[in-house]
Amino acid sequence: MKQGLKRAGMLLMALLLMLASVQLSPPRTATAANLITNNGFESGFTNWNNTNSSNITVGTSEFRSGSKSARIQGSASWGALQSASIAVTPNTNYAFTYYYKGGAGLRAVVCYDNGSWQEIQADNVTAASNWTQRTIQFNSGSHSSIFVILQDSGNVTGYFDDLNLDVDGAAAPNLLANPGFEMNLQNWASFGTPSVISVSSSEYRSGSKSLRMAGTGSWGSLQSNAIAVNANTNYTLTYYYKGGSGLRVAICYDDGGWKDIQADATLSAAGWTQRTVQFNTGARTSIFIVLQDSTGVTGHFDDLKLAPASGSGGDPGGGGSGGSNATSAVGTNLSEINSYDNHFPFVNMAFNSLGWFTNYPSWGQELSANQLTGTKYLPAGTNGYLAVFWDLKQAISGSYVVKWDGSATVSLDSNGSGSISVTSSAANRIAFNASNIRFLFLRVQNNSSSNPISNIRVTKAADENNTNLFAQSFIDDWKSFKYFRFMDWMTTNSNQSVAGPADYPDPGALINHPVSIDKMVALCNQTNADMWITIPVKASDALVDELAQYAATHLNSGLQVYVELGNEVWNMAGPFVWQQQYAAAEARRLSLSNTGNNWEDAPVWYAWRSEQIHDRFESKLGAARVQNVIAWQTEAWWVNKVLDYYNNYNEGGANAEMMATAPYFGGDLGLAKYESTVQNWTLNDLFQELRYGTKLAGDTELTYIDRSIAKAQEVKATIDNYPGVVYITYEGGQHLTEVNDDGSGENTAITSLFTSANRDARMGDLYTYYLDRWKAIGGRYFTNFSTVGPYSKYGSWAVKESETHTRAQSPKYDKLLSWIVNNPKWW
Repeated sequence: MKQGLKRAGMLLMALLLMLASVQLSPPRTATAANLITNNGFESGFTNWNNTNSSNITVGTSEFRSGSKSARIQGSASWGALQSASIAVTPNTNYAFTYYYKGGAGLRAVVCYDNGSWQEIQADNVTAASNWTQRTIQFNSGSHSSIFVILQDSGNVTGYFDDLNLDVDGAAAPNLLANPGFEMNLQNWASFGTPSVISVSSSEYRSGSKSLRMAGTGSWGSLQSNAIAVNANTNYTLTYYYKGGSGLRVAICYDDGGWKDIQADATLSAAGWTQRTVQFNTGARTSIFIVLQDSTGVTGHFDDLKLAPASGSGGDPGGGGSGGSNATSAVGTNLSEINSYDNHFPFVNMAFNSLGWFTNYPSWGQELSANQLTGTKYLPAGTNGYLAVFWDLKQAISGSYVVKWDGSATVSLDSNGSGSISVTSSAANRIAFNASNIRFLFLRVQNNSSSNPISNIRVTKAADENNTNLFAQSFIDDWKSFKYFRFMDWMTTNSNQSVAGPADYPDPGALINHPVSIDKMVALCNQTNADMWITIPVKASDALVDELAQYAATHLNSGLQVYVELGNEVWNMAGPFVWQQQYAAAEARRLSLSNTGNNWEDAPVWYAWRSEQIHDRFESKLGAARVQNVIAWQTEAWWVNKVLDYYNNYNEGGANAEMMATAPYFGGDLGLAKYESTVQNWTLNDLFQELRYGTKLAGDTELTYIDRSIAKAQEVKATIDNYPGVVYITYEGGQHLTEVNDDGSGENTAITSLFTSANRDARMGDLYTYYLDRWKAIGGRYFTNFSTVGPYSKYGSWAVKESETHTRAQSPKYDKLLSWIVNNPKWW
């Protein structure tokens, strides 16, 4: 019975806590609660069974602590290291943690013996250049004896050290009363249709009861009593579920009505399946759990647990320092994927390719998307050139490998830049050394009509067998950010041809202009970051539905999708103007507005179409997982108009939830009217103006931080008149670039001044002040623009000038990470 298990758990917890207080020596010895004997292999393989001694050895050159580790040297032959039998308590949650260093593909497995190894839970390790902690959470079920296996079945070498197996959350009691419904609905309150909710005695995971939701299409929910929590703290809710897909589990707070903090939509599960929701409490000290149905689906819930997350309240980390983004109040735009900026987020650098060419590559002559396959390869039987690198900003050197599937002949060309020396060439593989190359073309000949070239990979030699999608340095640099805005990855500004599903690359596409959605979802899943997508303004309902359905199916259930139409549809300049022109023309075609002015007609269609798109996403993911974003200029009167338009055209029920603007600072310093003054400034002069606004006294433009924030405060006051809408930014930061609004050309003195300022430590200090002011006016999420890119006359937008730069070399990036740590979500 559950009551008995609870008492046993309390006794075990007390015992573990007493044992944990004992000081142990040497430091390498397992902690008292650790159920694994010889957990760091200091005694060789005592208490372990080695099935392949030629591949599995005790490592003495790599270890996390002590002087030894387990080394698994991958080969084609299978091998495993099996622990001695470990006694466990049935139907109990455990956590197996270990540290790993090495390549991707080895496995750590928790098993039981049923005449042969039977997996309870497994973890496929990813590549780690440094010792990295990994965790497997599992329930012992009916088993009283288990064992741990470290397994190799691939060509990968890795090291394991400091293994620990313990009762999961032994020091974290369950904050939920009656979590298994053994006391029926005591400590819970039902709402909606009573027949939807009942206690079941025929389906249960443990004890003798569970909560049954019998979907009828009528709305019903079950709410826990209020639960006291600590503010600004990470918590984990786990529960077991069995039934159909679509029921909801939400963590809420009371703001005159239920407000979701985080929610999870159940997936179909034929057997009892554990699910996890991680969240941060923000400013709240009281929450409740809601189980909800409105779908006509039947399911059972059992064994809920709410406890502080491991390491709750800790440093979110960043820049390779480790940690979580759960408390982060900052997201970021990601810099575009291109063939020339020396920015390689992917292990496979071919994903940066410019495109395919029929003849020797010439700029602007690449094949169009509709001349390629859905995954952006040459059609079967056709030959051509793939331009992987095109005039890189910095020449590269080193050892590289090209691989491909299919039947074709591949040769390499550097377009006269540097030199390429092929070191080995075999079927479907070329290894080469590059010396100062800026171009890399792959010439494809003899492309088979029945087995055409596919799966092209261009990697550093060290990454030849690295199966990870993303470079670890890229993950480490940006994992502290709460969400990623994919505007540049989706080429929202520049790609005027995307309308239907056929115009968007299929998952797994080689050419990423725009980036295929599977890569965006994979990044969010790996970093636990929410996903902000900017739907192309010409997107059809079919394309909208396709993107929404992919996110609904593949994005981790605890993550949200921020949905925005286009980018700066209000903007009448540069690469943006075509979006405004299209929106205005659509407004007139549909008789929504016809003033004759694009800037007046465009926002009417924008609001109308945004609401439709938000409806479609909510229908696929559920309203709780979608954040409906409206983005416009940082002008209070325009924000008022756009929100009114949205509400006026609300036909499907979606509500505006986030109003976003871009309150940049310093942008107007590039105007021609200031040129004769600014070109003579020192860096001290520039920073004085950006911080205090005293160098251009009497000026009314947005030259310094306080004036930009004052404009944002006016917007915030307007948004406050719209219940349920919060104020965020879609971009933000410094905006130092020569506007050249008089057509006179570049002023090199001003370009030098502006780029130098972005490398100066004082710019980092300005970011701290700027973000502090944003927080002070009550803004919510701040969205940085952007991540990595060169500084030039066109601006110094990125917070890192090069992906190889450290925090010390990147003052904006450094201060952003520090601010994230020191300013967890304040709402």
